[in-house]
Amino acid sequence: MRENTQAGTVSGIAAPRHVYKVLRPLEWAALQRDGRFAGSPDDIRDGFVHLSCWTQVQGTLERHFSRPEDREVAVAAIPVAAIEDCLRWEKSRGGGLFPHLYRALQSPDVVRSVHLARGDDGRYTLPAEEPA
Repeated sequence: MRENTQAGTVSGIAAPRHVYKVLRPLEWAALQRDGRFAGSPDDIRDGFVHLSCWTQVQGTLERHFSRPEDREVAVAAIPVAAIEDCLRWEKSRGGGLFPHLYRALQSPDVVRSVHLARGDDGRYTLPAEEPA
């Protein structure tokens, strides 16, 4: 199911001001170096860049960034207004709506980032405050 943000809402609920892309260190470096990131292998396979709302980031980290080699990540904050023409809200895990970007992520899209390392317990600890 695809749902566009219309008048700042998603399914009748206020759309967030920012969405987030979790990137592995080499992906973050590629975005910085090239000014764009076409996506991870999963993104390319699915035909869009997977994004998350702030409330979805922890689950994304736990489900998709828990391999032994995933010790560090960058969480990039992207204003919805900067990408809304190419953003779709689609049902994903558990039936929840997730933001999907139907173009490459561009360096100017990212307004802030936070870099996280997994703790001794194997988990990432997000900042208490949303970084955007």
